[in-house]
Amino acid sequence: MHVLDPPDDVCLERLHARNAEGEHEFSVTEEQFHKFAKHFVPPTKDEGFNVIQHRDGDFRDLSK
Repeated sequence: MHVLDPPDDVCLERLHARNAEGEHEFSVTEEQFHKFAKHFVPPTKDEGFNVIQHRDGDFRDLSK
């Protein structure tokens, strides 16, 4: 399982760019982002997945 997990500042930068493009009918606020992001917990190898975590251009194999 590939998990995209960039740092919050990278997510917010991308969110602001997406909102500024205006191509999507829904714009997410920083407040909404933080409400959802605080609940995110990446999967672990204990869940039986072969987890590859991607953070800002790098990746880590969490299954080992």
